[in-house]
Amino acid sequence: MERLRARRLYYTGANCQFWVFEESDLPGAYIEFIEAEDEDTLADAMAGAPQHFVDAARIYHEVELK
Repeated sequence: MERLRARRLYYTGANCQFWVFEESDLPGAYIEFIEAEDEDTLADAMAGAPQHFVDAARIYHEVELK
């Protein structure tokens, strides 16, 4: 939890939102979501993160459902 709190602090300081969810039937299995207002902010935050992702170049865009 301490590591997750540190990641949240980093990302919120980089103008991003940071969420963590735990799987209901598998305690300790977490998934993180990081979001920013624009792709550049998110890419910069991910590139400067103290703990890097396996593929930090993977940025998703919301799909508008019509």
